[in-house]
Amino acid sequence: DMYRRIIFIGILPLISPRPAIRSSFGCVLAILSVAYFREEQPYRVDFTNVIAHMAQFSILITFYSALSIASGAVVNFGLEGYRLGVFLIILNLVVLILSFWFAWSRFRKQHDEQIFKEFKAKHSEDATNFTELEFKNVFESIWLHSVPTSHALVFHYSASENAKTARKSGLPAESRFNGVPFTLRHPHAVTKNDHAAFNNFDVNDSVQKFPNEEVLVLSLPREFLEPLTGFEDDPSICMVPASILSAMRPSSFRDVVDEKPWKDGILMLPPHCILRSFVLTNGGNKRGSKLSYMTDMPKKGDIEVMKVFSAVDYLEFMHRIRQKAYKEDLVPLYHYTSLSVLPLILKNGLRMGSQLKGDGGVYVTTQGPASYGIGSDRYELNIIKDCFGVDRLYEYENQGKLDVVIVYGCNPNMIHPVVGESKYSHTIENSNFLAFSMPNKEQNYFLRSDRILGVFQVDRFRQPIVTDGALVELDIEKSRDITVADRLHEMDSKRMTNAFRIERSVESIWGSFARGSLHANQDLLKKRVSSSILTDITPPLQSITSTVKSFRDRGQQIRDTEGGGHIEMDLMFSGGIDQATREVLNNSTMKSSFRSDDSSKDSIVLNSASETF
Repeated sequence: DMYRRIIFIGILPLISPRPAIRSSFGCVLAILSVAYFREEQPYRVDFTNVIAHMAQFSILITFYSALSIASGAVVNFGLEGYRLGVFLIILNLVVLILSFWFAWSRFRKQHDEQIFKEFKAKHSEDATNFTELEFKNVFESIWLHSVPTSHALVFHYSASENAKTARKSGLPAESRFNGVPFTLRHPHAVTKNDHAAFNNFDVNDSVQKFPNEEVLVLSLPREFLEPLTGFEDDPSICMVPASILSAMRPSSFRDVVDEKPWKDGILMLPPHCILRSFVLTNGGNKRGSKLSYMTDMPKKGDIEVMKVFSAVDYLEFMHRIRQKAYKEDLVPLYHYTSLSVLPLILKNGLRMGSQLKGDGGVYVTTQGPASYGIGSDRYELNIIKDCFGVDRLYEYENQGKLDVVIVYGCNPNMIHPVVGESKYSHTIENSNFLAFSMPNKEQNYFLRSDRILGVFQVDRFRQPIVTDGALVELDIEKSRDITVADRLHEMDSKRMTNAFRIERSVESIWGSFARGSLHANQDLLKKRVSSSILTDITPPLQSITSTVKSFRDRGQQIRDTEGGGHIEMDLMFSGGIDQATREVLNNSTMKSSFRSDDSSKDSIVLNSASETF
């Protein structure tokens, strides 16, 4: 647009001394401008493109009028110079008035949206004179009505200025912890460890009861709360790692009051996680001036897209991708899709869907083309059978819906197994987006587009050529896919361990007030059993894992007995549970009971206790 303006203003008047020639060139340039603005629509806001398009017509009519005057054609139309001048003034005024009207309307809309966002943002509540009983009643109400069963009620202590920023923009990830710190202890249960974590001083220093001015109350998923760096011995102090915030970083920040920290690249926990904010004291904590925050600006650059004609091309491509992923501590996962949606994915990222089993999200698999037999006639069939099931062959076979393979770099901590699907099928779950990301203006959630490591297209009708020398390398590539699957399996166990650690800490602090511990862990149990992923969760459960797996193929039934407040798992098999397993369960901290009937049916009843499945 700058060059267009230079041509109109600086070059066009110097083309010829004759007005008719200058006017003719002006008409031609105006016609080209009309076509350009109509087809390209260069501006981000749609109505700005409409105004710009109308302005080009105004320029065209102005030059055409000048040409008519210079050539004498205006006399043939019976128009006077005065009338023509009035017409041109009115024409340009219409464009100007429309521009002012749109600018004012847009300003009012943004102003109203900002006021509405500030109205929705959490505000601090005075709790300087709250007793322990009053705090308990308030937190119990919050827990009962605002905390999902899979989440935990956590606290973040800070200065008032930092708390105000958090309510408007979110909580930033601190460099010294590599994450956002939290504690499970309410204001009347804080210890020196909590003071040290939130005030950046030695744990042995003497501190006041409330060295921080405000406490933020949040609801966060238990499984993502990891031990805080430097406070690993205190299970009640935890953090959300910066790697999770980086993985789920949104591209649209329209839901926050102040977008500046996000646009500056600071890793933030979205403010919608904050449930309440309480003023504890009117102290003068200057904590904010001593902190440094982590940043992660999205990387700009073209994504490598390649059409694979041979196995050698594929192997070289995957070697570059894996090197890129390992450098950033990511795992390469695969998303199979069609060529028609590829431009949208490259522009916006992978979109969260709701058509998957379980929680929904973004579907990925650890199995790459090498594991599905790239180069063979059964390549597409293997993908369909493993990812979607044989019953959906008619929907995908030879439809071109799996011709494109997107290799996405994922944080392994964000990946969950898909319930009821192949052990290689995983998702970035819907709940992850709701907790750590924000939607765009169409209310769609997306994964970061700059984490797409590469894209390649495999022609289903003309499979890549596989030479004998490439077969060995393809087998090595298969083994790498299996290694990634094993790593994700370990991370799944780690998340469960985090959830149980948080659960035990919550119960030790709140006692019987820790509502929802049983039901949340019942959900975890059902999910893991139904997906055939029973792993070593806690030491007392390690020795029964092999027993459960051995009976899995003979049938099992899980039901949630609400009246008794426990989960009852019936393992249908011939013969009883071995004595060693009985002793492990009887000696564990979980309350367990067994019964046997004439049909040799053993039932394990896991009651709610401090250690739950």
